[in-house]
Amino acid sequence: MIFYLSITTLILSLLISYNNYRDNKNSILLAGYMCILSIYNILHFFLFEGNSILGIAILLRHISPLFYIPGLLLFFYVRGTLKNKWSLSKRDLWHFIPMIIGFINIIPYFLIPFEDKIHYAEQLFSTSDFNFLTKTTLIYPFYVSAIIRSVLFFSYVTASGLLLWEFNKLTKRKDESTQKQIKWLIFLIGNAILLSICSFCLTFGFYVDTIVEKTAMNNNIFTVIAGLTFSFIPTVLIFFPQVLYGIPDSDLIDPNRKDKDKNGLSDKNLYLLAARIIEYFENDKPYLDKSFSLDDLANHLDVPKHQLYTCLNTCLNKKFTQLRTSFRIEHAKKLLLSGDLDSKSLQGIWMEAGFSSKTNFFTTFKEETGLTPTEFILLEKNS
Repeated sequence: MIFYLSITTLILSLLISYNNYRDNKNSILLAGYMCILSIYNILHFFLFEGNSILGIAILLRHISPLFYIPGLLLFFYVRGTLKNKWSLSKRDLWHFIPMIIGFINIIPYFLIPFEDKIHYAEQLFSTSDFNFLTKTTLIYPFYVSAIIRSVLFFSYVTASGLLLWEFNKLTKRKDESTQKQIKWLIFLIGNAILLSICSFCLTFGFYVDTIVEKTAMNNNIFTVIAGLTFSFIPTVLIFFPQVLYGIPDSDLIDPNRKDKDKNGLSDKNLYLLAARIIEYFENDKPYLDKSFSLDDLANHLDVPKHQLYTCLNTCLNKKFTQLRTSFRIEHAKKLLLSGDLDSKSLQGIWMEAGFSSKTNFFTTFKEETGLTPTEFILLEKNS
């Protein structure tokens, strides 16, 4: 069961990363967190339930240093979600040092022939004795890495919880989207805390007896709890995919923030974003490209799409398509009155204004102005 669940979660993680990268780049961190946990569970299956010697030979050591960073990825994800910002500073790179040291530590394993790795895998599968793996390390023995991983995981999960607690304490105004995000992060951190406790307990048992009985490991209460806990994450994501979109910008902690006034106006940050949108439309005229979309706008401004939704609806009282259409119509009006109509023809006008077809142009122009292009020209000339 754990094998198929882990494979499903691994695939789901990749889909999350692919489908949500443009909307919320922090989803990559969540996908990385889930991928590493999935791979760890697959390795556990190969060691104690399955019979894939090749799987053990590949997963046991080659990627084991990745098991140092799931807690770190969770911390970065929580921090990025709360700040609604995708960024890793140079200081953040220091957090990856344990993983780098972990890779250095297993250099001897990388250098031995693959036939020897198969032999190690067979020996491990038949005896479950991890002691011989000390021969494949450079700095510290294999069993030390287990406690390091557990300590790092628990530490970063605790730090994530403190970040969320601080955010929840300082952010007084929360809309429905923010409430969902907070509940999702509470669930995710609580889930990780339970996993870290199980990890500590299993690691302690490993120190007591490095020769692990497969039946005892599979029936261990902490193994069962960890498996069930892990299964809840993909379940929540399948039924509540909106938790991936992040917290709206208007609900972020901002020392210069101003709450809505008596007229219900949005805060300073949203209006600054609205000004950037209008400036981009006026100066660069991206709407003249008939394929111009909200994704393109989000990429150019480096702003998540859900922020643009909030800004457009709150500050400009328009959807993106309405804003794009209004700028296209205004541009078409200028072309119609420029005196170049004879040389360009109406087809040249609607193509240059960014419309996808003549029919779309005439229909939209009529809806926006109440006139056909010809009637508009005659009216303007006679006025």
